[in-house]
Formats: sequence, structure tokens, C-alpha cells
Amino acid sequence: MLVNSPRRAAIAILLCLTAAVLALVLACFWATAVPSAPSAAVPLASPSPAQIASCYDVVVVSGEPEGIAAAISAARNGARTLLLSERETVGGLMTAGMLNLIDLDRGHRWCLTTRGIFLEFYGQVGSPFDIARGKQVFEQMLAREELLTVLRPVTAITPVMAENRVTGLRFAYQGQTVTVSAGRVIDATPDGDVAAAAGAPYTFGQEDFGREGTMAATLMLHFAGVDWNGVIRAAREEIFGPARVRGRHGRGFGKLFTAYEPVDPNMALRGFNITRQGDGTVVINALLIFGLDPRDPEAVADAYRRAQAETKHVLAFLRREFPGFEHATIAGYPEMLYIRESRHILGEYVLDIADVLENRDFPDRVAIATYPVDIQAARPGEFGFVIGDPVQYSIPFRCLVPRGVDNLLVVGRAASFTSLAAGSARVIPVGMATGQAAGAAAAYSLRHGVDLREIARVPEGPHIRAIQELLTAQGAYLEPFALEPAFTRHPAYPAAREIMRLGLVSAGYRNDFGLDRPTTHLEFANVCTAALTRAQTLGRLPGLGEVRYPLSVPEEPITAPEAARMVLWITGTAAAAADAWPLALERDLVPPELTDRDPAAPLTRGDLYLWTAHLLKKGQFPIPV
Repeated sequence: MLVNSPRRAAIAILLCLTAAVLALVLACFWATAVPSAPSAAVPLASPSPAQIASCYDVVVVSGEPEGIAAAISAARNGARTLLLSERETVGGLMTAGMLNLIDLDRGHRWCLTTRGIFLEFYGQVGSPFDIARGKQVFEQMLAREELLTVLRPVTAITPVMAENRVTGLRFAYQGQTVTVSAGRVIDATPDGDVAAAAGAPYTFGQEDFGREGTMAATLMLHFAGVDWNGVIRAAREEIFGPARVRGRHGRGFGKLFTAYEPVDPNMALRGFNITRQGDGTVVINALLIFGLDPRDPEAVADAYRRAQAETKHVLAFLRREFPGFEHATIAGYPEMLYIRESRHILGEYVLDIADVLENRDFPDRVAIATYPVDIQAARPGEFGFVIGDPVQYSIPFRCLVPRGVDNLLVVGRAASFTSLAAGSARVIPVGMATGQAAGAAAAYSLRHGVDLREIARVPEGPHIRAIQELLTAQGAYLEPFALEPAFTRHPAYPAAREIMRLGLVSAGYRNDFGLDRPTTHLEFANVCTAALTRAQTLGRLPGLGEVRYPLSVPEEPITAPEAARMVLWITGTAAAAADAWPLALERDLVPPELTDRDPAAPLTRGDLYLWTAHLLKKGQFPIPV
């Protein structure tokens, strides 16, 4: 039963005023917080199985930051809330995983767009933060909520279903199997485990753009005995390439990627993101683990063990080669891996990479995100890349409502984003913002007797507006905006967008698509064959046979007749140079925009995208001769 009382209202108003003050102080300015001296966090005492109620208004699954935000939000909005934490340590990736450098979202005019409950946390810990302090703050935030019960550790969590509706959860706790019913359920698990078990459709990893695998996972490195002055010297002298150290944070050292030879062939060491803790130890985000399927617990456990073994080899290398690490030792290991990608649950709306880079706003916005589209390597030998850097875009409520399953919301990186869009939307502050939105929406829907999907299907309706007003009153930033990027007005951009959706465009932090730059035989061959192959994998080109890579691809400018001959070869036809252009025109293999092109003029990258997009639109290809 939802709880309403003058006391609860007064507490809610006080919390809102506190969040508003924090927002005014921190939203538009960065100042790295001075870390508080870490003190032992006293976890909330978990009740015995006999003390657990049989029914809750809202049940949130996962003690990750996104789940904490959802549970706190639901409780503050009057819902009796149960939080199921997979670990004794709450805070998930930020605490048990030791990811203590926060990817802040700063949008138009450099204002922080992820506020509310996230800002309450960030305002107390800063970035980078001491992990002990992060644990303490999360515990304190949970302990303040009278309507919130936390169970930990909980395992074997499965949804209780009535047809396609989640009505509760069954789980193992303190040696017993416990079943609770729920008015609403929020899945904050990193892999969308509850939604998948309930039957919600999803894509896995990068399969939605025709590629196998997921972004690499990471085991954070935790070392003691590191001389921070040595790290500063390594950056200043660029011993492992360009780097910078500011205060307790250093980043760069990209030459480590080639300097370190991993013992495990499915691992690599990239450049450092290194932070110094208050106790003098350092935490490093650098060790990449490839080929992991996060849905397989045995595979995850094996990857964790192998990464621990690789950590010892990394340390030996650093002690020999990296200034400041001469006397370093392993201080410990995180409790969990940092897994960047797994399931992408399909919701009422699927956020697309174009939505992100085109700064799209939605009427049912429940969070505003800004982080660059950071795609990490997926296999050994690859480099990560940045598709682009939005000013800001909004997350629609529809992304939290999974298709085919009722009474359930999904938040965090498993929410309804394409794999490429998740390169930006997966960051924790955005996940906490969506968590806060889900908690508020769940409580609101119960109070007003309205179904979650009913709310989602009217993006401009009164329920969405009421939820937005509620979130704004509780510290969230949800101002409408219209920010059209200049690059979208280029004639070749619509074609570039189609190629981008296949993961084959990297505009970097400056959103430089290079549409007017000359392209080359090599780039034309690489982009065209990769695009056709990925589209074929997705079943989009049933009439296309084998995609053949050209025999000669010099890194020299390419003209339209040369490109026509290459396209014929790629799609299965060998043609003499003199015959290629008319034959390609006859077969409709040349985009209309280029049919009158000067045959001696070099093609641009924009022309390459136009040509490739034209081929992608063809459902049938002539029989090769």
C-alpha cells in the first residue's frame, strides 16, 4: 500500500530543497571534491526471511547504482519498496567493481544534466572518489529511507509471471527460497536478467548491426606501493605516449597497448585511466578481456580468474618499465568485472545512434544524457573508437518499458538502446537518472491506477507530464531543447547516418565526418564491403551473393569509374576498366547523385557514403557474370 502522511510530505520537501541547493552549486561548475576521510560504512541490517513482507509496492532488482537510485526514488514517492542486492556490497560497479571515475554528463552550456539522486551521491564523493567513501555514502542514502527494505546477498532471482505480466519475484536468501509479490518491478541488473527471464525480446552485444561479440570487459587493477611522482614523470616525459596527470587522476599512456604483450591471448592492456585513493593505493582501468559472454556465469567466473592471473603479469611489466611502479604490489582485486555490454532489451522505443548524435529531444524525456559515443574494442588487435560527441539528447520513458512484458521497467545499460547508442547511454549517471525516473513512475502508476505501457504509449500525455513535474521537483533536469547539429545539413549526411548505424563511421570528439575529404581505394573497399557484409548478416540483402574484397586497394584517391569497377567486383562481376561505368549504370549500381560526376574527379568520403547507402537500399542484385 502506498504511504502518504504529512511527515512523509515534509521529508520529501526537505529532500527536494536539498537536491535543488546541490544542483545550483554543482550543476554548471566542476570542482573536484576533496575526499572525506573514509570511515567504515555500517550496512543496513538485512531482515530474516520470516521478517520479509509477502507484498511490496515496488521491488527493485540489483544493488547497482541504477538500482539504488530506483529504490530510493520509489520509496521517496510513497511506495513500500524492496531492493534485492546481488552482493553484500551495495553500489555494484562503483564499489564492488572499483570503477571510481565518474563519466559526468555535461550538456548545453556545460551544465550537468544528470542531477537528482545521482547528484546527491556525486556531491558527497566527487570524482575520482575513494571507494570506501562511495560505499559509505550509498549505505547512508539507503538507510535514510523509512519505506525501503534492503536484502543482501540475494541469488537465483526469477520473475513470477501471470501470462505476460510480472507479478512478483522468487529468490534465494539466507538458505531459503522466498517469494514476494510486487505492484511494480524494476530490473536494474546490468544484463537485463529479469526482463529476459520474463520473455522480453532483446539483442545481444553488437548483433544489431551485424557483428558478433561485445565490447571488452575489464578487471580493474588495484596496486599499492606506487610512487605518484613517478606517474607524473611518466606523463611529463611521455614515456608511454601523451598523458596528463591532474591531482589524483591520470589518463593517457596509449603506447602501453603495443608495449605490453599479454600472456592471455584474449586480453590486452590499453592506455591508463589511473586514480589515487586516499590510502595511497591506485586503481587503474586498463585491462581488457575479450570474447566474454556475460550471460554465462561460468564464463564470467573463468574470465575473472584469468584476469587475476594476467594482473600479476601486468604488475611485473610495470615494475620493470613504468616509473613509480618499481615497488608496487597487488593491493587486492575487485569483487566483480566491469562488463560494458550484454543484452539490449527492446522497449516501446529503441534509442538509435542517430538520436544520440543529432541531439534529439523527446516529449517523454525522463533523463538527459551527453556522454561521447565510446565504443571499446571487441576483439584482440582492435582499437576502440568514438563515433561522435553529442551536445545532449534525451532518454524517452518508452525506452524503459520492455515490449511484451507488463508491470516491468528496465533501467541502466540494458535498457532499450541500440548497441551503438549504448556507447553513450550506458554510463552510470544516465543509468541512475533513468533509475530515479523508473522509481517515480512506478509509484505514480500505482497511485493513479494506470498501467506502465499505457503511460508509455502517449508520450505527450498527462501522465508523462505529471511524472516529469514530479522528477523536476525532486531535482532532475528535464528542460526541453532544440539543438540541431550543423553536420546534419550536409547533403551526404543522410547516407552517412545509414553507414553509421552499421558501426562504420567514426567522427570522433569533434563530430568531424570528413564528408568533403577525398576518399581512397582502400577506404572505399573497406567501408563498402563491411557495410554489405553486415547488412547481409542482418538479412537485409537477400539477393546479394558473396561479397568479394577487391584484389588491389591502393591508398590513393579513387574516381567514379574506378569505384564503379570496384562495386561490380564486390557484388560478383569482373569488368574491364572501359566497360565498368556503363555496366554499373545499367545495373543501377551508381547513386543518382553521382551519375553526372566528372570521371576524372576524385570521390569524397561523402560520395563513398552515398554510394554505399545506395547499394544498401537495393533488395536485388543482378546475377554475376
